[in-house]
Amino acid sequence: MATALIEGFARANAGPISIHDRTPARARALAGRFPQLTAFEQEQKFDAEPCPLLLVIPASAILQLAAARIERLRQSGRVLVSCANGLPLSLLEKAVPGVPWVKAIPSVAAAVGKSVTLMMNGTPEVERIFTSAGNVVHIASDDEIDRLSALTSCFPGILAAILDELAHTYALDERQTRDLLIESALGAILVANEKETTLSDLVTSVANPGGLTETGVSVIRRSAPALLAEMKQAMDAKIRDRRIRLKADS
Repeated sequence: MATALIEGFARANAGPISIHDRTPARARALAGRFPQLTAFEQEQKFDAEPCPLLLVIPASAILQLAAARIERLRQSGRVLVSCANGLPLSLLEKAVPGVPWVKAIPSVAAAVGKSVTLMMNGTPEVERIFTSAGNVVHIASDDEIDRLSALTSCFPGILAAILDELAHTYALDERQTRDLLIESALGAILVANEKETTLSDLVTSVANPGGLTETGVSVIRRSAPALLAEMKQAMDAKIRDRRIRLKADS
């Protein structure tokens, strides 16, 4: 996710970017790819930067920030932005009080400027940063952001899995998958987006009565609801388990 965000910010010329990684070689490798990026090896100097601090690390690591570092950040006045999916803003504010917190959940589509970032408690500066990599949607509650981010932040992986299964079903090689399947998917999404048509209307416009598309769509309408309901149930359970674990860790 960090790499995707850096790529998106760099593509949009959003300004200079600073990064600190617990593995300095990884940060230096990224700095070699993006001229706008400055890699800090010393955490103290990185923490003194004036811009909002995006924490693109696991939720447990955010809750386990060292007391000395929390105090440095508190004194600096930096806005802290949690990009950890499933970590409630209310829990952050309770576990690490005295600092301004924002919750922002982007997706890897930030790399191409097409992320949907769900945001709570956002500031104009934080919103500007994420808008450079896509759309920002403000959400009012932790429950709602968890419900929706399970779709938006996971969607690139879910969609890729669906397309991958289609590629296997139709015995497509890698070139055919890219030239035929991915291009067809991109075209269909652009039609739905640019013509502002509903997905149901798009189905109707393609699926002539008694035709091939209608045959395929009828199977999807019959079989997919149970599969998607099972997927959502499993993901909802994962979110609940993660919340319970994070509350225990805090």
